[in-house]
Amino acid sequence: MLRPLWGSLVDGGDWGVRLERARAALGPPDPAADEAAALARRMRDAAPAERTGAAVRVWADACSVAALRVHRLVAAGLRRRVGVLELLAEHGAGGLRRALEVTTEGRRVLGAVVSRWARGRA
Repeated sequence: MLRPLWGSLVDGGDWGVRLERARAALGPPDPAADEAAALARRMRDAAPAERTGAAVRVWADACSVAALRVHRLVAAGLRRRVGVLELLAEHGAGGLRRALEVTTEGRRVLGAVVSRWARGRA
């Protein structure tokens, strides 16, 4: 979403055109969106209308902080998924209840596993 916009800083592309494309790609704010999506929208919304050194520098600093936050959120989600899968691998069917107790992420992972298993049997 924002990579083409960042790319215009390097390749000299049309900032305004790429900014409009980035705004269109993310669409309007979604109250149900996760925190990573909300951070991406804030980065997009904070992009300066004009590509000037000072404005881009301030925006780049804010984007760096937001990008680190997004990466931490994604990494935390992956750690939770791995934990649920490890519980299942170690305890088999007996690990299902524990996985559901550990985290709501367990419900999502188990739902995906059951769905794939059902498709494989069909």
